[in-house]
Amino acid sequence: KAIVMLNFPNNPTGYSPTVQEAQILVRELKTLADHGFRLLVVSDDAYFGLFFEKETYTCSLFRDLCSIHPNIVAVKVDGPTKEDFVWGFRVGFLTFGSPELSQAQFEALNKKLMVSLLSSISNPSKPAQSIIKKALKDPAHQVHKDRYFAILKDRYLKVKEICANRTKGRALKALPFNSGYFMSFRFEGGDAEKLRLELLMNEGIGTISIQDSFLRIAFASIDVENLEALYNAIFDKADKLTS
Repeated sequence: KAIVMLNFPNNPTGYSPTVQEAQILVRELKTLADHGFRLLVVSDDAYFGLFFEKETYTCSLFRDLCSIHPNIVAVKVDGPTKEDFVWGFRVGFLTFGSPELSQAQFEALNKKLMVSLLSSISNPSKPAQSIIKKALKDPAHQVHKDRYFAILKDRYLKVKEICANRTKGRALKALPFNSGYFMSFRFEGGDAEKLRLELLMNEGIGTISIQDSFLRIAFASIDVENLEALYNAIFDKADKLTS
């Protein structure tokens, strides 16, 4: 038995697989199932739909896995929090799929899930749920969503341009990114936590350090005209710490 977690677009890297990479991933999971592995494959689709490049695979891997093999139970975890740009609402959905699960088994699984939620979350946000329900029924919902997506894509493209044309901060190696809200640097020869603290205390810039080697930047929340100043400040501090 094994549990496989898939998170695309990925947090913290901002990467999603290409069409070819997604096909390989699905094929390898099926091969494991063919060899007798019983897999619970969880697709964390919190940032689903925020794809900025043509070659990116734009479907949830849940679609490919939910009926591919009886040894695979696929779970889709998603919600409007990031997909619909309502960052504070924390409303989500769980969907299960497997080709040989019976209706009785799905009902048993649903009851177990309900008990788990009641014993942990207990009291969800009713106002957020009600607002989301109303918004999803609004004919203009997709129009608004498309407009915000365009804003986010402009910010993404600006970050790509900055990273490609920079002349400083070379110790910060950008990890591949093509989607989502974030991108991350590997801080080569430096301590990412020290860089995070330097940015926070002296520049008022909030970032996330991971394993003292990686720095995550949430470009999604920065107006496009302010991105260059933000990244220049990050590059300058990185150069200071590695000089």
